[in-house]
Parts: sequence; structure tokens; C-alpha cells
Amino acid sequence: METKETPNKAASIKVDFYRRFQHEETVLQEQMTRLKDATLQEIDRASLTAQCQSTISQLSDLVKDTSIYLPAYDQRTYSTLTRRSRT
Repeated sequence: METKETPNKAASIKVDFYRRFQHEETVLQEQMTRLKDATLQEIDRASLTAQCQSTISQLSDLVKDTSIYLPAYDQRTYSTLTRRSRT
């Protein structure tokens, strides 16, 4: 038997997604700003680049996991965009 999401639960998931996405986006922007620092040592730059890649991966996973709550049209758009980004 399949269970349906209640409207309150779906709304809560959307709010949680938005807050987490905004937080991760802010973290990523701060990391990228630090990458612009010309005084960074090569090892620090490599570490920070790896952190940026990890944050991007986390954001991608978050969007992928939450996309099931999107309307069908938006799911198709997301699917098309992710396929294009892989090529």
C-alpha cells in the first residue's frame, strides 16, 4: 500500500529543502570567494577546490533527492538539464 505525502509534510519538505539549499549555496560562495585569494598556498588552494567540489556534489544530491516533490513539468526540465550537463 502506497502512502501519500500530506500537504503539511510536503510543505515542510519544501521549506527544509530551500533552507538547506540556501545554506549550502552560501557556503559554496564563501569557498569560491576564498579561492580568489592570491596569497593562498597551492596545498590550501587544492584543499579548498576539493571542498567546493564536495559542496557542489552535496547540492546536486539534494536537488536530485528532492526533485520527486516537483511538478511533472519541472521534473522533465530538471531531467533534461542534468542529461545535457553530462555530455
